[in-house]
Amino acid sequence: GGNNSIRGLPKNRFVGKGIVFVNTDLRWRFTEFTLRNKPAHLVLSGFFDVGRVWSESIKPGELASDLNSGYGGGLRIGLGPSFVVALDAGRSPQSKSTQIYIGLGYPF
Repeated sequence: GGNNSIRGLPKNRFVGKGIVFVNTDLRWRFTEFTLRNKPAHLVLSGFFDVGRVWSESIKPGELASDLNSGYGGGLRIGLGPSFVVALDAGRSPQSKSTQIYIGLGYPF
């Protein structure tokens, strides 16, 4: 779990040598404006992530079993053509608390 894998799960909740995960995002760039004479924009996003780990190596026959998931949403502030500040909140059935992520850019 964590910002670089399944958002909503606490970081290092599942650890192993084999990992498979998929991140899906739906993004909406809802406004553009000028900030300090530079172009800027705001993006809302929703996400759903799913995956799993294996203690040793990935077992292809088990790819669709024992999956862990996370979901949530966030806000991106784009400054200029390529600088993005991200704020996400994620939840998971395996976690009792909301996970907050602050970072730069998009996960992909």
